[in-house]
Amino acid sequence: MPFEQKKQGNAIRIATLGHFLRQWLFQLGFENDTEIEELAKVGDIGGPENRLKNEVPKLLLGLGTGGRYSAESMRAVSEFFDQKEQPLKQRLSGKGKDIEKEVDTHVEDPGLEAPGTFEIAHEEDVLKMLEDGDCSGQGNVSEVEEIDPVNTELEPDEPLDEEVARTFQQSQHPYTHFLPIYVFAAQQIEVSGFLSSDSEISPFPEARSNAAGFWRCGHHRAKFLAESVWDLKRSLHNTGSGLEIRVGLAGQVIQELLNAFKKASAEVVAVWMTDEEGVEEKREERDVKEAAERAGTEFKLWTDEKYYIDDRDIPFRNPKDLPDVFTSYRKKVEPLREAPRRVLRSPSKLPPLPPSIPSQPHPFTIPTTVEDTIAKLHKPLDPNLGLSNPPTWPTKATSAHPFHGGETAGQERIRHLVTSGSFSTYKETRNGLLGLDFSTKLSSWLALGCITARQVHEFLLNFEDGKTDLGKGVHGYGKGENKGTAAVRFELLWRDYFRLTTRKFGPRLFRIEGFKNDTASSWGYPQKDKESQRRVTRFLEGTTGTGLIDGSMRELFLTGYTSNRLRQNVASFLAKHLAIDWRIGAEWYESCLVDYDLSNNWSNWQYVAGVGNDPREARVFNPVKQANDYDTQGNYIKTWVVELRSLNEPQIVFQPWKMNDELKAELKLAGTEWIEQPLRRIEFNMGRNAGRGGGRDGGKGGKAGASRGGAGRAEGGGGYHGRGRGEKSRGQSRKGKSDRANEFVDN
Repeated sequence: MPFEQKKQGNAIRIATLGHFLRQWLFQLGFENDTEIEELAKVGDIGGPENRLKNEVPKLLLGLGTGGRYSAESMRAVSEFFDQKEQPLKQRLSGKGKDIEKEVDTHVEDPGLEAPGTFEIAHEEDVLKMLEDGDCSGQGNVSEVEEIDPVNTELEPDEPLDEEVARTFQQSQHPYTHFLPIYVFAAQQIEVSGFLSSDSEISPFPEARSNAAGFWRCGHHRAKFLAESVWDLKRSLHNTGSGLEIRVGLAGQVIQELLNAFKKASAEVVAVWMTDEEGVEEKREERDVKEAAERAGTEFKLWTDEKYYIDDRDIPFRNPKDLPDVFTSYRKKVEPLREAPRRVLRSPSKLPPLPPSIPSQPHPFTIPTTVEDTIAKLHKPLDPNLGLSNPPTWPTKATSAHPFHGGETAGQERIRHLVTSGSFSTYKETRNGLLGLDFSTKLSSWLALGCITARQVHEFLLNFEDGKTDLGKGVHGYGKGENKGTAAVRFELLWRDYFRLTTRKFGPRLFRIEGFKNDTASSWGYPQKDKESQRRVTRFLEGTTGTGLIDGSMRELFLTGYTSNRLRQNVASFLAKHLAIDWRIGAEWYESCLVDYDLSNNWSNWQYVAGVGNDPREARVFNPVKQANDYDTQGNYIKTWVVELRSLNEPQIVFQPWKMNDELKAELKLAGTEWIEQPLRRIEFNMGRNAGRGGGRDGGKGGKAGASRGGAGRAEGGGGYHGRGRGEKSRGQSRKGKSDRANEFVDN
């Protein structure tokens, strides 16, 4: 929230020519002020060259010293652009469009988040603006009541904090204070732990999933999220700013803050928010916008830039044009090494917080430490998440995801992947099951925006080109893209693709028929069928009787992580082998995964269930064959399924039901249900291809996890609604979903 120190009536700030051209060039692909200044200095401008070489950079950057730029100067600049037309086209990544067409396309296209049209889009208009008023580089203040300031801005190619830092460095600040806010969203995260006392009752329904009634954010992700929020708070504090934490629904939170500031005679000049995909997320944006409009405050939605290829660079504007097959999309945006925009600098200084900030309204209180925040998020959650016989931690087992949340830890992880050579070996190791570095493990930070895909790409470029000393001496340093680094980019693109899929299909992401509108499949529904309920309970507890599945489900519950290879197998087992409602698995992953991401999780479950974007509808993973391929000696399974640690024969580890009576008795497993009666007896005979360790079956099937899974956006909300359903009353009983969850897990 930007704040203005004093009201200036109906006056608005009109962009100077310098500011306009600067933003214009940003839209065309230039990434920072240095690039623009270098452009202004190149070539023979002609005419009074020395004077223009000094003036052009100032003009482009909006850094005039108070002098007046004449129409003659501007015409010379225009001639400069005309003379350098072809080099400029090449600089714009070969787009082959002239500047005017590029600007018109960007401004007028409704899919680009640039509201309205920019009135000064041609040279004649620019020259007239120069001749009519001062263009000092600091901007004119004019009485233009009929122009809505929201509709006069060209969307800058900058993240929100970058724009805040830039504008605050101007001598005439558009605002005096800035208030960053993070909301623990009541519809996505259970917030009753923030109540000021145990006698208080939360005004919000419990944050449980729709199909099964699971807690939507379990212990592992809650901890990682809290750490990420507090790391952001520390980072903002170091820039002279800070972070205000709130609990509730984003629309309500903003409305309450606006009302409180108005009561205190403090003017809020704008409310800014980052764009995100998803049904709930769009409702959040709508509700925050409506709150701002009711207060007569400008609302602006910023493009989310944590993805690999910027939305403004994808080769289509209508979401319906997204190919339904990933390979087709990939071919449209290749080569991947040249696709992303450059990383933007982090601001070193931001405006201060307002001198007085309204407190969190009753009945919630905001913690003052990260430890207290974690405790409050964990307080209402059942440690067993409703399971009667939850997995227990095996001796000598270690987590493959022991990481902390936040940008600091995320950047450290990227640097480790460079210096350890793990990026270069990624393609060979990505199907691993045990250890820290077989996959990148970046997904948790990526989905929360602690790091961005473009930052990962920049580290890869620097390593491949030998631009920095980081990774010097590591195999592949300075030798260009290799199979491993190319595979990392490939996985980052999958994240982009599934996000665009969410944009295209909307609520269909959460419907059992999936994107394909498959009404022919027959699913088992645990809410209606006792046998399905029994099977799902054993599935969640890791007692299916199939070694690879049980190991994964136990690891997931205990650590919040399981590998990409295992996620594919688990999803296929539930949807294809058991024919159970695939949404149950998606919701359990949402609850348990530390790296949960809305689009990646739900799209991947659809993909493997055969109702999503997989062109091979009959794809079925055989978990016994997969164990032969990727856990050849059964070490992974025996790490998490301790009952099988004494076994030496891998085939029995993979299929414990093959154990003879003597061995069952020796291991004290006689009569154990999951040994005697597995949910599925999956036959598999050893063949010459068993035990490859690298396997071809991973392919594109089930991209949930590894660098593709994520940790979902859990910010704000403007009203409590179920995803893809009608609106629900906030007076809904908090007991209803809990009862359904207890029934669901077959206590």
